[in-house]
Amino acid sequence: MTEFDERSSKAGNAYASSSKLRDHRTELAGHTPGTFDKHVHLLREALHALGGFFLLLDESLDVSDRSRDCGSYCDPRIRQQRHRFAETGFMDVHAGLSLRGFASAEANVLFPTVAHGALTFEAHAEQLHAPTVAFFGAGNDSPRSQRGTFGYDRTTAGGSVRVQATTHAAVGGSLDWLQARADGQSLHTPQMVMDPAYARAGAFAELDTRDAPGYTRNGTLARIEWSNYDQVNGSAFAFRRVDAEVQQYIPLARERWVFAFRGVASTTDTSRGADVPYFLMPELGGSHLLRGYSPWRFRDRNRLLLSGEYRWPAGPFVDMAIFMDAGKVTAGRADLNLRGLRTSQGIGVRIHTPNATVTRIEVARSREGTSLIFAFSPSF
Repeated sequence: MTEFDERSSKAGNAYASSSKLRDHRTELAGHTPGTFDKHVHLLREALHALGGFFLLLDESLDVSDRSRDCGSYCDPRIRQQRHRFAETGFMDVHAGLSLRGFASAEANVLFPTVAHGALTFEAHAEQLHAPTVAFFGAGNDSPRSQRGTFGYDRTTAGGSVRVQATTHAAVGGSLDWLQARADGQSLHTPQMVMDPAYARAGAFAELDTRDAPGYTRNGTLARIEWSNYDQVNGSAFAFRRVDAEVQQYIPLARERWVFAFRGVASTTDTSRGADVPYFLMPELGGSHLLRGYSPWRFRDRNRLLLSGEYRWPAGPFVDMAIFMDAGKVTAGRADLNLRGLRTSQGIGVRIHTPNATVTRIEVARSREGTSLIFAFSPSF
């Protein structure tokens, strides 16, 4: 199975937007591009163009509603425009298309900061069309033989605010409108056509001491985010979601060798009589969440993921890594424990600049086979 990076940057996520802004400001303040950086930029653009080919091999455009740790280079784009304005402002407009019929268009604006950089506002809009999204049924034991596909369309528009309370601590919130439509009538267990519309409000808090989110060798990330999906065209699919993530990087020998660890937990809850739509459930699988399993392999109302990596330099701006992932999805929060974890392991190579991962190629092995991962973003 060949897999392209399915976790692209998604509108409506203050964290992904703020990461792009931090990377952008790091480039302005702490790193002057040299000849190598210019060649890497050309390579990245060429790989983006080549991404259209790899996109044929897998359902690669991200249809998940959540994204983490991705800069604007996380998915291939047929067309992309990026502009800076007013010193700290940033605008990104792009579109992607695959021959499988997946299509995405997205625009993000990071407005110039105020209060000496402590306050940041962001606006976003996105349109997604995904005609064949994989679904294996809910649960950690869903059989691969029940794989089916459903059609999915989503429109999102809104904004967010981020308050940088200290150098490493931030809080913020977001408010957006989300219209989704899923047609699961052809699934192994047919699902009715669902078209919930949401007024989604969110809040987050984070502590981030990483040296560079795009290429990290030292530091800690601890983040928690709460989201309320308030359905405006009914109440059958209203729910709330909490996502928590911790990353820890332990460098050795002057940061030549790095042990990297990650933990992710997501939970959902509903009011009596309501349910979480299957297409908005937390998922595992793909190039960031339980490598070695196909994208969207496992879905349910709650999830747990643990990852560990050992990274070492293989040459100038080239790293190697061995890794292991373990995770599960559950219907009840009480079952989020270490029993019955799905596991995978593998090895990979990463090409990078001083503060960004340009290309990541990994081979991951699980009980369901071997995956080749080709991505433009760090694993975490």
